[in-house]
Amino acid sequence: GYDLFKKLLIKPFVVPTQPNSPVTVYKIAKEYTIESILIARSLFMQYPNLISEIKLIDEYLERTSKIKLEVSGNDLKQIGFKEGKEIGQVLEKILEKKITNPSMTKDEELKVAKEFKD
Repeated sequence: GYDLFKKLLIKPFVVPTQPNSPVTVYKIAKEYTIESILIARSLFMQYPNLISEIKLIDEYLERTSKIKLEVSGNDLKQIGFKEGKEIGQVLEKILEKKITNPSMTKDEELKVAKEFKD
């Protein structure tokens, strides 16, 4: 199912460690328009054995894509991160953790950020 998802969206993607997780679907789907995702979902509907992938796409559309961080790059600069690429990468890592724990508070997000501090 994961390989079909990649082929349907016609974009190469590095195979992650958890191919069937909300974080993985987020990493793939965030690069696409909602229309592309809906087309891929409709194509998946033709394959009854891919119901788990359809559920992950639905979860992305209904929940995962709407998760927002409470911390910002400015917050990370205030705790010692240097401006640049690193801040974006750390924000992405925090968001991945928040996808698996959407109730994370700003303080918890900052705690995760500190785990990536040099």
